[in-house]
Amino acid sequence: MLIQPQLPGRTQTLASGSVLYTPGNSLATVMRVLEGTVKLLGHLENGDSRIVRLKRRGDWLGLQALAGGAVPHTAVAVGEVLIERWPADNLRGLIDGDRQLLDQLLRQWQDELAEADRWLTEFSTGPVPARIARLISFLAEPGPLGNEDVVHLLTVHEIGEIVSARPETVSRVLAAMKREAILQRWRTGETGTYRIDRDRLLSRLGD
Repeated sequence: MLIQPQLPGRTQTLASGSVLYTPGNSLATVMRVLEGTVKLLGHLENGDSRIVRLKRRGDWLGLQALAGGAVPHTAVAVGEVLIERWPADNLRGLIDGDRQLLDQLLRQWQDELAEADRWLTEFSTGPVPARIARLISFLAEPGPLGNEDVVHLLTVHEIGEIVSARPETVSRVLAAMKREAILQRWRTGETGTYRIDRDRLLSRLGD
């Protein structure tokens, strides 16, 4: 359940590709995703970047601001995103009088640690088709369209960044999943959204 702090934050709609923050920023605000997806990019010494986490509905961003720390990633909107912002100082005051909000933020920190392990084990090991199948299963978990068997896919480049595969390889794997009806077009004319044959997808997780 999405806990609402006692005082509402300021909502903001971000266009696809909008940058929320970059590494080293000391943020003055804490954000929560109300609708849409935000990708967090980690940066390598050679200048390349890779998606290291996805934040979706109900997830918080910039919690480092509560401790006065700097953020380690670049946060970028994937598609249109609706966020809610609170000044960090104000949110600290709300936490003091809102045990539910404190519990939610503590769970978020715990979830981030668990998710980091999941990304390392599920999306970075094994054959590429299995990694992509696990990612699709992960993307469908929140049921963004009210149905856990419907998924809105990322681009082949974004999927490739997550599973460490070339975009051409990702494209071939997705094409095979469509031929095998693992991914079925959700609505005519709607790009990137598919119904999943969950049983067939699960059979691919260990390929």
